[in-house]
Amino acid sequence: MSLAVAQLRAAFAEHVDQTEGPGGLYAGVLGDAPRLARRFSGLVDDHETVRSALDELSGRLDHGEADALRSEATQLIQAVWEHRQRGADLLYEAYETDLGGET
Repeated sequence: MSLAVAQLRAAFAEHVDQTEGPGGLYAGVLGDAPRLARRFSGLVDDHETVRSALDELSGRLDHGEADALRSEATQLIQAVWEHRQRGADLLYEAYETDLGGET
C-alpha cells in the first residue's frame, strides 16, 4: 500500500470516528435537527462506500495497471469530495434553515 493511500485511510478513519462515534458530530446535529436523520444515514452509508473503495484501491496498487488505478483513484477522490459537500450542505440546512419548533 502506498504512503498516500495509507495517509488517506488514516485521515478518513479519524473523520468517521469524529462524526459517527459516541458524542460525534452527527449525534449532536441530529439532536438539534432530527428531521435530517435519513440524510445523515446516507452520510454513514458513504463512509462504508469510501472505506471499501480505499480497501480495493490499496489491494490493487501492486497488481493493477496504471490507467485503471488512476481511474479508481479519481473516482475515490470524487466520492470523498461529494461526501464532504453533502455533509456541508446538511450542516448548513441544520443550522441555517429555521423551521421553528425544533430545539
